[in-house]
Amino acid sequence: MFTLSPAPREVIRTLPSLESLQRLFDQPLSPGLRPRPQVPGEANPINMVSKLSQLTSLLSSIEDKVKALLHEGPESPHRRSLIPPVTFEVKAESLGIPQKMQLKVDVESGKLIIKKSKDGSEDKFYSHKKIPFRKAKPTGKERMGEQQHSESRKGDG
Repeated sequence: MFTLSPAPREVIRTLPSLESLQRLFDQPLSPGLRPRPQVPGEANPINMVSKLSQLTSLLSSIEDKVKALLHEGPESPHRRSLIPPVTFEVKAESLGIPQKMQLKVDVESGKLIIKKSKDGSEDKFYSHKKIPFRKAKPTGKERMGEQQHSESRKGDG
């Protein structure tokens, strides 16, 4: 006669939770994994091996699903973008020849894409790691405005 050790009891308690997680990830359960009431007499070794097999397959399935969701990152189709990509049409001059180009800025993914023509493929791609951040130097007008602002503050005091 077999008695239930702590490990099989944990399997019996964990299996329904994993099945619920499986349903949460919208993957249909295979026919052999339908929830059914637990009967205390089911603790024979063959049933335990079957339950462990179900548990292993559910865990690996959930793990694959979580890895896929983590791998998709912010570009996940399940999530709406808070800041949609914006495309700007700009004019550039190279060797005296004006050209129209498109700059596509995707803030959420940290990408800047430069297209030289509307029909062409994406010519240049920059990730957020490749774009240097420099604080802009104020122009002459901005410097004068700052000086006037600071002088007016001195007069107030």
